[in-house]
Amino acid sequence: MILQYKATIPNSKLFFRDFEFKGNSSLYKVMEFIQGQLMFVPDMMILFQGIDEKGKVVREYGLFDMGDGAIDNVTIGESVKRGDAVLRFIYNLSQNLYIDLTFVGDTDADPRAEYPRTTAEKGHAPLQFSGKYVEDDYENRPHGIPHPVEGDDVVDDDDDADDDDGNEDDEEVFDAEELPEGTE
Repeated sequence: MILQYKATIPNSKLFFRDFEFKGNSSLYKVMEFIQGQLMFVPDMMILFQGIDEKGKVVREYGLFDMGDGAIDNVTIGESVKRGDAVLRFIYNLSQNLYIDLTFVGDTDADPRAEYPRTTAEKGHAPLQFSGKYVEDDYENRPHGIPHPVEGDDVVDDDDDADDDDGNEDDEEVFDAEELPEGTE
């Protein structure tokens, strides 16, 4: 059995991803897949929250069992059977940044497909350490490179004072053909 989910970001009218998972996939495998799809670093603490039809958080699945099961011991199929209409994937606990995975339905497996998989997508991936998701014309930028978010602290490793040739000394550099006279 294949379970279909729509991933959305709160207050975003642009971002979505449609995912399909095997029902016997652990939430750990779901986490790995989503982190890979969104290019997140994998060494962050995460949390899944099970949300019922009324929008109430009724379960929490973490790296460690907090009473409802650890993510490596609970399958996405079990989550559906328990009544989790939405799985909230909190990918940045310190800033409470999350993606809601809303259960859409189930379907038969396509024997030619590999699971998990993304079947549709729109909008750029959120920045894992940014405090907000900025919607823009991502698809119209070269190579889909996201613009920096205003107000975010971005480390710029480029030292604008460096020479174009990478030489950080103040000495003049010459190619063999253009050596000054008398230095051959």
